[in-house]
Amino acid sequence: MLAMRAPSRSMPPVHTRPKTWRAKAGIGGVAAIFLSAMGYLAVAHPLATVLGMLLLTLCVKNATEREKHKRWALARSRTGESICQFARSFNARATDTWVIRAVYEETQAVLAHDGARVPLRASDRLVDIGIDAEELDMHLAPRIADRAGRSLDKTESNPFFGKVKTLSDLVMFFDAQPARAADVCR
Repeated sequence: MLAMRAPSRSMPPVHTRPKTWRAKAGIGGVAAIFLSAMGYLAVAHPLATVLGMLLLTLCVKNATEREKHKRWALARSRTGESICQFARSFNARATDTWVIRAVYEETQAVLAHDGARVPLRASDRLVDIGIDAEELDMHLAPRIADRAGRSLDKTESNPFFGKVKTLSDLVMFFDAQPARAADVCR
């Protein structure tokens, strides 16, 4: 007889992980190259450099404000929604509830900018909520796999490999991945 799994609400909470030294060094290297180039331009073309930096600053500030307002508007439009509505989008008897919770909570943690906690829907497209392929592969997928107790081995044989467009697809992808050996009896 199979042992009953623990409910997903007993899953450990999301932990924010500090950036690794490699990530910090990568940002520092890019910053050093950028500052070197700006130093050269400041000497060769001082007025153009000042105007360019002013224009760049205004563009970045404008884009950041637009994203912030978009996120807050989305959060306001989904007032009262929670993980419950997200989970009801799936057949809990056929889909691992730990996978559902891990996808919801880890995605929400990645998107938690400016304090806006946006309730997620299974139909949300990853690109529409600001998650690109690199963010998914490098940051989100390993965190989901870790919390859900799923392996990231042999992903190419997963029927959802290369087809993940929505959060529902992401849940189905991880549900189709094998459980890690250490987590089989959780």
